[in-house]
Amino acid sequence: LLTAALLALIVLTSGQLLIGMLTDIGAVRMLAADLVRFAAVYILFSFAAFQLDGIFIGATHTREMRHAAVISTMGYLAIWWLFTGRFGVIGLWLSFIFYVCVRALALLVFYPRLRNKLVSD
Repeated sequence: LLTAALLALIVLTSGQLLIGMLTDIGAVRMLAADLVRFAAVYILFSFAAFQLDGIFIGATHTREMRHAAVISTMGYLAIWWLFTGRFGVIGLWLSFIFYVCVRALALLVFYPRLRNKLVSD
């Protein structure tokens, strides 16, 4: 959480500098500068999904990861369909943020079963 918060803060405060290092196209810089806050939110919210991915990979419980991927992909597609037409690129960012949140929640639902199985083995 602390690493994600630090990275999100770096992106939020230094986003324009980072974008400038990636492109010299003015239109891209302007659009990306408007979206930096969404990248920061994504970084902050995604840590839980990635941490839980690591736990499930380490425990070789990929079935639960597949289930979480299907659930979160369905959620992503629903939000993408609802928001992208109305909000454009912002809707796409919201869809990605929603995806990692749903993925983390889905894996969190499967976590107690994994923990109980590992403790009992």
